[in-house]
Amino acid sequence: MFSIDLRSLAVFRMALGALLLADLYIRAQDLRAHYTDWGVLPRDVLIPHLSDPLPLSVHLVSGSAFGQAIIFLIAGVFALALLLGFRTPLVTAVSWLLLLSVQARNPRVLHDSDVLLRLLLFWGMFVPLGARYSLDSLIGRSGADRAPLPTSVRSVGTAALLLQVCLVYWCTAAFKSWAVWWDEGSAVYYALSIDQVVTPFGLWVLGFPDLLVLLSRVAIVLEFLGPCLVFVPFCTPWLRIGVVGAFFCFHSGLTLFMSIGLFPYISMVSWLVFVPSLVWERGGSPDPTPPLRSSRLAQALAAAFLVCVVLWNLLGFAAAAPYVRPIFPSSAALVVYLLRLDQYWNMFSPYPLKNDGWFVMPGTLQDGRQVDLWTDEGMVSWEKPADISAQYPNDRWWKFMENIYPVEREREIALDAYARYVCRDWNARHDGQERLETFRIFYMQETTLPNPAFSLRDSSLAEYHRHTVRPEKRWLGEYTCGERS
Repeated sequence: MFSIDLRSLAVFRMALGALLLADLYIRAQDLRAHYTDWGVLPRDVLIPHLSDPLPLSVHLVSGSAFGQAIIFLIAGVFALALLLGFRTPLVTAVSWLLLLSVQARNPRVLHDSDVLLRLLLFWGMFVPLGARYSLDSLIGRSGADRAPLPTSVRSVGTAALLLQVCLVYWCTAAFKSWAVWWDEGSAVYYALSIDQVVTPFGLWVLGFPDLLVLLSRVAIVLEFLGPCLVFVPFCTPWLRIGVVGAFFCFHSGLTLFMSIGLFPYISMVSWLVFVPSLVWERGGSPDPTPPLRSSRLAQALAAAFLVCVVLWNLLGFAAAAPYVRPIFPSSAALVVYLLRLDQYWNMFSPYPLKNDGWFVMPGTLQDGRQVDLWTDEGMVSWEKPADISAQYPNDRWWKFMENIYPVEREREIALDAYARYVCRDWNARHDGQERLETFRIFYMQETTLPNPAFSLRDSSLAEYHRHTVRPEKRWLGEYTCGERS
């Protein structure tokens, strides 16, 4: 039940390396804005106010774009080495540390996908990622008297990796409200009504209410049942092939409906560890060699961390089960935070957001002209944009802006830092009378209409959603460049 084929681990390793490179590429596009003292979150704001908890981060050593570029380059080299399988245990550990480091540098742009990626890398340190299809395997087996490699590996580390993937889906399904996901079947409707992430195709699908109900129910059934089926003790290889295929289709579909960054791809990669040996055997007969085993020390550490992770996920249900909290000691919580094993899988739970909106930032230049700083256009418009998701350069910017509204203590601090960045950015690109003097930030919040809209059983539902919800103008702040008004 807890063995992993070494070839599946090899493909998993290569995919992890590719994901790290893709993650670095996306982050590098906003290197100056997101990771330097010139950007939206300088170190003097992050460290005293927004660092709970703040692991050690080498990205905090430098506040310049050049210093960050060097660290990004080093991380890219290690990610490439992981993809190729060179000194795999070492580069896996270093890649994990560098990933924790860049995530700690700007926690305001993090998604659930970032949590999953760092957890996959962590558990990857307890399994032989470089045993197959790697430079390590070529170098280590260059002699003439090469012994046959085992087909699979079985250890506490493999069990932890497999269970970690399943915990993501079990927990998020357990947190979901049965009313919108099953009884009403309106969850996908609400999810596709989040204009900040919905794609044009997702908006078009809003015109098919019966399909939305079906998708809502299929999603929660798959999240509950799929991870259970991979541990059925009979027909296991065939069941795992079916479950892996189902989740690949599920997450591929998400990319059509929503722009949520690397999350679907990281999720698909996580299921590669369940690909059975049956997929790799050409003649249909398994390799007779016994499974590869890990050292006792590695298994003991993996067992301790696995217990912490399981208990930590149980803490998410503390409101319903208050007896859970006392069994998790504070010393263990400290270890979980330091290693960033903390996790809370509540995606679209208990139901998708019912409030979203868009930003309007009217600014006044020194010559008195009005400009819209959010769209970088001359005319300030309060009308709903045709495509709100297109206003964000990428999902990192969307997540950052989501994390500064509504205004709370930490979010207000982040909003002030963002306002100073807006001044620096605009004035760095404009001279003389075109320099920015003052500006205001508004959030146009709209509430998604409830499920009775499903009574419109035709394509007019998308138009109904778009035009009958009246946004509420919310003032977030007024700023003079360099100080708060």
